[in-house]
Amino acid sequence: MWQRRERTASHLLHAGDGTWDFHGVEDLMSPGRLVEDPVHQAYREAGLGWQIGTAIPLTGGNTLILSFERELAAGRHDPTRLRRLAGLRPHLQRAASIAAEASHRRALGGLDVLGTLAVPAALLERSGRVVGTNPWMTPLLLATRAGDRALLGDAHADAQLAAMLRGRAPACTIAVPARPPHPARIVQLTAVTGAALDLFVDDLVVLVVNRVDGASWQPAPALLCALHDLSPAESRLAAALADGSSLALAAQRCGIRTSTARAYLEQIFRKTNCHRQAELVSLLAHLRPFAAPVGAADDAAGSAHAQPGVTGICQ
Repeated sequence: MWQRRERTASHLLHAGDGTWDFHGVEDLMSPGRLVEDPVHQAYREAGLGWQIGTAIPLTGGNTLILSFERELAAGRHDPTRLRRLAGLRPHLQRAASIAAEASHRRALGGLDVLGTLAVPAALLERSGRVVGTNPWMTPLLLATRAGDRALLGDAHADAQLAAMLRGRAPACTIAVPARPPHPARIVQLTAVTGAALDLFVDDLVVLVVNRVDGASWQPAPALLCALHDLSPAESRLAAALADGSSLALAAQRCGIRTSTARAYLEQIFRKTNCHRQAELVSLLAHLRPFAAPVGAADDAAGSAHAQPGVTGICQ
């Protein structure tokens, strides 16, 4: 709701004289702007209005906006109510900060899961800033520039990365050519969505790097579960389809009916942003882990190579 020019976090952070930390939209937008504002009109049609809000700065440069509405017939919030809300704001800010930190820690934990699968992974903000990486993500695979912005080392690939981060596709792929000492590689971006999504991580993206290899292979279901938020049954079916098998044959391998497999496939398409089975096979073909961290000492791969517990991730 607070995405239009007159509804920015900056307006809420710097509005008023500092007496109250909650502000009414009527105080931030002119009557003419309110008439043209689709959010305001939608609320009025539903019998709601008198929206008030506050902006709470969070770590990492993000801002949480809390807004409240009431029935039109109830009239504007009186100053006493705003003062009471202002008294609660420090508690709301502490709760939001704790929740945001916990959310980011959970998102970073996903990088460790991918590390157990020998997959170099990084967590990025939509701005391109690298929030964290696992030990498999070395500078030869993903570098950083000013402001910790992600850098792939190829002008065309970096332009694609910037464009994809600005977009909202659930998943996308970038082919990065070899630029010695940087190897050729396939980069996949996956938005943190589905069961992994919460209020504080909707602008985070997981970036994984895979090696280029023409040989056929079948990705581990645990990898698909961790990367694309597939359910255990969906990840097993996707892995069975990776070699180009028909849906009927893949269903037989998984011990399920074709009709059930078709229902699973619809969910797989939605979560991977694929529309045809051929697209899915192409996507899965790129999920090929490196044998060892690129450009890192062999002993650095010790714990990352460890596989115990990997098969239980999706069970």
